[in-house]
Amino acid sequence: MQFLRIFHVGKFSMKKNIKNRWIALVILCCAMGSLVYFKNTRIKPLQTKALNYSKYVDILPVIKDLYQVELTLLALTEARYESQLKATVNATVKKIWVYPGTEVKKGQTLISLDKSRIQLQVQQYKASVENIKAKIRLDKIQFKFAKEILEEQKILQNLNNLSLQRVVRLQKSKVLSEEKLEQIQITFHQSTIQLYQQQQRVKEYPLRLQQLQAELLKAQAIYQNSLKDLQETEIVAPYSGYVTDIMVAPGERVHDGNPLLGVYAKKNIELSAIVPQQYLKTIMQAMQKGEVVKAKIVQGAEQILLHAVRIAAKRQVKELGRKLYFSLIQGNNQLIIPGQQFTIQLFLPAQKDLIAIPLSALYQQQYVYKVQVNKNQQAVLQRIAVTYHGQQQSDNNRSKALISAKGLQVGDYILNTYLPDAASGLRVMIKEQTNAT
Repeated sequence: MQFLRIFHVGKFSMKKNIKNRWIALVILCCAMGSLVYFKNTRIKPLQTKALNYSKYVDILPVIKDLYQVELTLLALTEARYESQLKATVNATVKKIWVYPGTEVKKGQTLISLDKSRIQLQVQQYKASVENIKAKIRLDKIQFKFAKEILEEQKILQNLNNLSLQRVVRLQKSKVLSEEKLEQIQITFHQSTIQLYQQQQRVKEYPLRLQQLQAELLKAQAIYQNSLKDLQETEIVAPYSGYVTDIMVAPGERVHDGNPLLGVYAKKNIELSAIVPQQYLKTIMQAMQKGEVVKAKIVQGAEQILLHAVRIAAKRQVKELGRKLYFSLIQGNNQLIIPGQQFTIQLFLPAQKDLIAIPLSALYQQQYVYKVQVNKNQQAVLQRIAVTYHGQQQSDNNRSKALISAKGLQVGDYILNTYLPDAASGLRVMIKEQTNAT
């Protein structure tokens, strides 16, 4: 009985062990299958070794020469003289002779104001001037007469003095009475007072004349100012140009300081463009030497030539450079009005030892690839850092990049075929056998 029990237990344990082994075998197979799957689907790392290209590439010889950098800039037109004409008198608008857009000449009447009230003021102030002039002439006559009277009074005073002395002698001799002596003395003193008064009048004349002349100057200034007010009832063009807008209408009452119309000078229109900071030094040096820095605007078949006249004294906020101002040299200036935007080509002064290459040969405006032969006589690329100066348009209207680099010498060759994955050490094949160095 006990033996059967032991046999039964052993048989159960054997079946359990077999089942565990099958489970372990299944797990092992799943793990191996997963390992094979991940191995076949894993991302392969990029090969870092040099690649051989089946197609040929172009190369370009390095040639250093004198080139002129061309910058493409956005320019804004500005009127150097642009005015808003205002009223200087209180008057009514009588007539408007022009319209917005009208071309006008210097001195041409633009607006006429009513002048009747100011004409009355002119007459009044003119009468004041004439009145003071008459007073001065009358005072001069009186002064001449006063001097003549003074001379006569001096003679009379001398006679009175002699008479008094004679009377005094007679009175001492008891010939005349005391009463007669007193009358002669009174007469003498009265004539003396009159003489002093006349002398005072003559002395005061220069002061009276000075006072009248001051009043005359004041009256003349008021009169001249009224004439100017009368003249300014005619609003005229300060220079030849164009009318931009009209702010009033006939019959409208205007006061001193009210805007009437706007004009700008047609011969003083400038263009301004912001030049990047790295080009300013070259332009400033050229202008200081007296060289002409030129630019042009191309509008269809029309070509407008410009030249730089000055550089802004300061850089505005949020600007990456400074303003460069241009004036018109040749072309139709009627195409240029204030407030327009143009794309201009600015020609910088020519520079030595620059290299002209296609834009496709320049990578990120920072470097090019030099093609040279390694020790295994294979053409490989070497990255060379360059300084980008700008562009120049060739005769076939294709732009070329102008660069300079210490690592490039005359006789070297650079890659002229754009390769997205170009890198130093990359082997290439050249279309024609060239002795690359």
